[in-house]
Amino acid sequence: MSHRKTLAAASALTLGIGLAVTGGPAPAASAAGAETTFLVLAPQGAKTDRAAARVAAANGTVVARYDQIGVLVARSTDPAFATAVAGAGVDSVAATTGLGSALDEGETVEVAAADAVTATADPTGEPLSPSSGTCR
Repeated sequence: MSHRKTLAAASALTLGIGLAVTGGPAPAASAAGAETTFLVLAPQGAKTDRAAARVAAANGTVVARYDQIGVLVARSTDPAFATAVAGAGVDSVAATTGLGSALDEGETVEVAAADAVTATADPTGEPLSPSSGTCR
């Protein structure tokens, strides 16, 4: 998997978790079913315009657009949305259902000290760090 696709997938997952936790912005819901949030990934190097057109054609709504990484966040009440939006201009589509956990107001999450050290590790150990010599 290319670095761009890996970065886009990781960014999309992080974004999806954030939207699942916060609920994100919500458009008006239709009567077709429960509203579901989807991450739509445009093909590598492509703009998100064709993907956004496919979302609209599949009766979905684009609620966030991240052209730099080729990711759209879309919502739909159509249970067949993922199948309907797939095709030219869309590399992949996935529902965010089950990603993340909602926290109650004021609730905190405890993190083990070992995890905190890993999360704040020295960035020079990153394989794509300019100081690692792999980025030129």
